[in-house]
Amino acid sequence: DLGAQDAVAGGGRYDGLIKQLGGPPDPGIGFAVGMERVVLLLAQGDQGGGELGQQRVSLIPLGEAARRRLLPVARAARQIGVSIELGYGARKLPKELERADRLGASWAVIVGDDELVNEEAVLREMESGEQRRVSLARLAEELSALGRPATSARGTR
Repeated sequence: DLGAQDAVAGGGRYDGLIKQLGGPPDPGIGFAVGMERVVLLLAQGDQGGGELGQQRVSLIPLGEAARRRLLPVARAARQIGVSIELGYGARKLPKELERADRLGASWAVIVGDDELVNEEAVLREMESGEQRRVSLARLAEELSALGRPATSARGTR
């Protein structure tokens, strides 16, 4: 709880502000978002949004081609109710796995050049470290099966 600092965003109309600053008398609006507060809310995890017990999945593309290939997978998985976070693909795998862990992901999906050639992904359970290969064509369906009732302490955060 942030107490008196619970506001995540704020804003309003600023008619006359541009004129006060030496510009034309145009009406204006503005807003700001407190990124630290958004991050704190996200870190609170599964307390809001999504279905109860839903597990988080982190998609980890290792390169721009993998990221482009995972975009439609992320979209399809979200449409069927999977909580997905798609990485930028700019970091090395150990850093991306650390990030997935910090975000509370129960599962990570790793796609690099080798996986792209074979049209598959590596599905890694974050808690145990166990991995298996799955077809990219069936990945959204696989994630849907994982993204429902949490079976580990990690998924019930």
